[in-house]
Amino acid sequence: MSKIDIYDDNYNYIGVEDKQVVHRNGLWHRVFTCQIFNSRDNCVYFQKKAPNRYSFSRPDYVDISVGGHYEAGENIEDGIREIYEETGLSDIKFQDLISIGIRQTASTIAENYIANEFQHVYLLDYKGDFSDLLKENEETSGFVKLDIDDVLNLLICQKTSIKGEFAFLRDKTVTVESVDITLNDFVPSYLRVDQFMLRLIVAIQRYMDDLQSNKKRLLFL
Repeated sequence: MSKIDIYDDNYNYIGVEDKQVVHRNGLWHRVFTCQIFNSRDNCVYFQKKAPNRYSFSRPDYVDISVGGHYEAGENIEDGIREIYEETGLSDIKFQDLISIGIRQTASTIAENYIANEFQHVYLLDYKGDFSDLLKENEETSGFVKLDIDDVLNLLICQKTSIKGEFAFLRDKTVTVESVDITLNDFVPSYLRVDQFMLRLIVAIQRYMDDLQSNKKRLLFL
């Protein structure tokens, strides 16, 4: 079993525990979260999880580009490891990431899986090819590319469905298929309470607006 650091609800360090025990008992812990977008092409990339990735039944959602647990003893910068593990981007440095804050979130996902987390949230403006994100691994099945404005209109219910592209590896060859995305395709907890997904997209749009106007603002969740 992998070990992760645990905390109290005020983010004070307590000790180390097995990850399964942490989720079973709802102990507070840290996770790394990074949303990848492309300001040149005005698009955003969402991850699709590999089948049977979890110990519980989970629909095939479109999810944040990269996310995962900090291992015991890792510092905040070590979270970049998740990008290397889940995507084909091997040359990204922590300095390339745009920090937008820490999200404290509590969610009961399944009977034995409680996610009480301090999410360290980052953005990454990646202007390379869509296919560069693809990497054979046990965590992801591929990535969905969506227009940022379309995603915003979907999230604020100005649209009921948007079109995108799903890229994945089949026999080590990149395959791209057209997909229709609705709100039901997103992780439900990202749409409720604090509207995390909407706030992520707004933060990206503010960043891109600042690029156009040569301004610099702090981006907060």
